[in-house]
Amino acid sequence: MVTKALKKMEVELGFVHLPVKGRAELLGDNSGPFDTKLNDLPAKVDKYGRLWSEYLKGRFAVDTEVTLSRNESGFQITENGQKEEVPPVPEVVQAAEVLEERAESKQEHIASKNVTHVNTLVFGSSVNMQELADKSVGLVVTSPPYFNAPFDYPGLFATYDEFLKMIRGVAKELKRVMAEGRIACFVCDDTLINGSKFPVVADIIKIFIDEGFKYRDRITWVKPEGYIRISRRSGVLIQHPYPMYYYPDNLQESILIFQNGAFDYSTIPDELRQESKIDLEEWSKGKWYLSVWNITNVLPFSNRLEKGIAAFPDEIPYRLIKLFSYKGETVLDPFMGSGTTLKVALDLNRTAAGYDIDAELIETIKEKLGIGKQARLLSTNEFNIIVREDAKHLRSELQRRVAGAKSE
Repeated sequence: MVTKALKKMEVELGFVHLPVKGRAELLGDNSGPFDTKLNDLPAKVDKYGRLWSEYLKGRFAVDTEVTLSRNESGFQITENGQKEEVPPVPEVVQAAEVLEERAESKQEHIASKNVTHVNTLVFGSSVNMQELADKSVGLVVTSPPYFNAPFDYPGLFATYDEFLKMIRGVAKELKRVMAEGRIACFVCDDTLINGSKFPVVADIIKIFIDEGFKYRDRITWVKPEGYIRISRRSGVLIQHPYPMYYYPDNLQESILIFQNGAFDYSTIPDELRQESKIDLEEWSKGKWYLSVWNITNVLPFSNRLEKGIAAFPDEIPYRLIKLFSYKGETVLDPFMGSGTTLKVALDLNRTAAGYDIDAELIETIKEKLGIGKQARLLSTNEFNIIVREDAKHLRSELQRRVAGAKSE
């Protein structure tokens, strides 16, 4: 038997970090990860010695002293001085399937509500993230669809106000699902449409402040100048080399960093802090310490997996995940697109959660994440793929519109 006091993060997220001194007694030769039971309910031990179970989420108060022991079915936890109660089994819900016939035979759409210990991919609007529990997300890294961008999302939104309404709805849900003090990173930029510039960056900042987030920082992502050619916009000055004909080509985007309240550093166990330690040599050589990051964008090769998708390079989520999350935590992308953030999160030993309204992206995301491939099958990652009734089929129509615009 092992006794310990529960910390705030353990109570909120639903896990117990097994004390190092008692880990051998509880785990024996089985160091994890593996499925088990806690008080006869489903549970899982990860490779960092944390015992996860929906049963634990919010059940005990912070600083409650508990005793952990082994039994025939797995583990037993009791609050010291009290008898154990067995709660009702959590409700299991089945998401509606709306894929075409080729996907109807695949049993990918059944998932447990409020799953946080398994990688979760949801096709439906992130204005509603009912599949995620309150305060279960450690970090958000995303890039929302650029408002009606001519070569990415032409005509996706009826009006700019509709776009901002969607952003506000997502911000409200992020406020709910993000743990206290944690970070949301939005890669975005103002959008130019038919000569009119829409202040996307300023409006997103205002929305998140209105919804109770702290505007913590802004990083400027600068793309290589060599990949930008003189466009019809900047080229106006060549035809008319006079004042007032100047329109610059853009080679930067903003990475907006918002914080959900104050972070309590004492909630992170020392062992986990060491496991997630940032490589200072990498930080220094890459100049992560600056507010300007020079990173090559995803190049528009015709055979790339993300063709027709405005994907950002792996390096952006790589840095942000390293800088703002701990191993084993859930990294969420509410506009997952091709799944770049989720791929990097898995590579860095985080749990991945993603939402996208476009069900046509399912095969692209599965390809990028290696779902169904031998290497992934041999890993410890599990995936719940949920296709909700509010999912849409957008990619083919958007690409048709882009092709039409280019031909004009």
